[in-house]
Parts: sequence; structure tokens; C-alpha cells
Amino acid sequence: MSVTPRVLLSIDYEPVFALFRYYDGLSDSRQRRALDHGFTLHALDSILEHCHIHRPLVNVQELAEDLRVSAPWCKEYHVRGYRAPMVGIREAAYQLLEEAGFLYSSSIYAPAGVLLQKGNVWEIPVSTLSVREKNGTYTAPRDFSFKLLLGGELPYGSSFSIGLMGKRILKTIEQELKRGLSPVIIFHPYELVAPAASARLTRDLILHPLFLPFLRNKSALLSELLCSFPVSPLGTYLDENLVSMRS
Repeated sequence: MSVTPRVLLSIDYEPVFALFRYYDGLSDSRQRRALDHGFTLHALDSILEHCHIHRPLVNVQELAEDLRVSAPWCKEYHVRGYRAPMVGIREAAYQLLEEAGFLYSSSIYAPAGVLLQKGNVWEIPVSTLSVREKNGTYTAPRDFSFKLLLGGELPYGSSFSIGLMGKRILKTIEQELKRGLSPVIIFHPYELVAPAASARLTRDLILHPLFLPFLRNKSALLSELLCSFPVSPLGTYLDENLVSMRS
């Protein structure tokens, strides 16, 4: 039984200030909520009509602590999938994810159609276009970096790339689907619901203009994507693949 190609859509739930790295060390939840001004909760409500602390977790000890703190919430809501902040992970992390009860991860970049087994955790990478033939070996970390680009891969599934490409991303997605592949795409709340203008946000963007593509409003693009292509969550896609492998 073959698995029908579709767009694998995920929305990384995070506040807009998480874009700017100098807030990574802010662990006080009251301060983080004050910075957010209730935007993320408001954005979630709007997104539903159609992670915890966002910081790099490439350090295995920090990841283990984050998973420990998150465990009650993950159990209550039956969370099966994980995405590392900034799509950055290490191979050693998969054992921790397995011990924490995760079935799958989407924490590296690789060409669409790649499905990797890391112990008992499946990795469903965020999609890239590759100009070179790959050997099928994909080892973490594979984050959005000059090394990835120099290796001939364009991470079109990244919301940064989508911000640069605009509606041209729809043509890329269409071509991938025609090839029988299922591209993995990321959006964020602040790309779909515009955050209120503020002096802090303006200052942060002046200091970090490369983050502007993240804040390009993509709500119309998402609506067109949903109307044009079959879409499903990553977990549903994985479930169908596992059934196919067993049959």
C-alpha cells in the first residue's frame, strides 16, 4: 500500500520575541509572558479557526531537563512529536526523545521523501531541494546553515525561505507532490497573525534585519496552500507509512 503524497504542515508555537536570540536566557515565565503581551495566545485562537521555552537545545543535558519539565504536559495531551528549536538537534538527542515517549521528530533539514529511523524514533525532516544526488545518510545536526547551502540544499520548508519566496513556494510544492513526495513545511503564529507594532519589535528588526522574512505575513499563502493541495499533520503521515511498511 502506497502512501498518498501530501503537504506535511506544522506550526511551531512560539512568541515573536523568540526570533531574537538575546532573549534565550530569559527563563522567568512572568518576564516571558510580559514580553509576549498575550499575543501568542491570541494568535493561536486565530490559527485554530482555519514547546515550552524556545532556545537552542543542542546541549544534551539542557534537552534532558526540558523534557523532564515538559513530561506532565506531554502526557496530558498525548504528544507524540518533537521539533527542536531552530531545527537544531544532535544524534544523542534521539535516545532522550525515545525515553520521553516521543514517536517522531522533525528536527533536521533533508530532501522531501526522507524518513529516517533513529532507534525507535522516526525523523521526518523539514524539506530541502537538493541540486546534488544524496547518498541517503543524514546525520544530525542538519540545521539552516551555510554548510547546508554550500552542500547544494535549499531548505524551502523553512519559514525564512517561504518568506523570501512568497507564492513561488507553491510551485515548488506542486512539483514535489507530482514526484510523489510529501514536503514538510513550517509556519509560526506571528507569520499568520500580525503582531502589534512596538518600539521593542522595531528595535529588534533594525538590529536583525535578516529576520524580516520570518515576519512577512503568510496568512493568504497558507489559505491558498490549504485550498490547492492535500494537507495533513506529520503524525498522520507517519502512521500511514508504518501501516504500509507492515503490510
